[in-house]
Amino acid sequence: MPSVTIKAGSLVVVMVPRWGWGQATQVRVARPGLLREVCSVVLSNHGRRTIYVARVPGATFVGATVEPASNLAMPAWGGKVIVRTAS
Repeated sequence: MPSVTIKAGSLVVVMVPRWGWGQATQVRVARPGLLREVCSVVLSNHGRRTIYVARVPGATFVGATVEPASNLAMPAWGGKVIVRTAS
């Protein structure tokens, strides 16, 4: 699983890859309050770009999937964001 460490107050850009069908869902943050969403857009290739600002130290999982779901597969994407103190 991809992982990134950033300082509190920094921006983190989450790029969800495109799939062969449908479009990427909203990115879910496992620990609400750790990251604050600045903006989120579906890209022309049906992936997604979401920008967050890191608010407080801690760690969280972020993830997304695709809609509509397929009978054959349910692709998913995820990663870990670790926020450390700004100093």
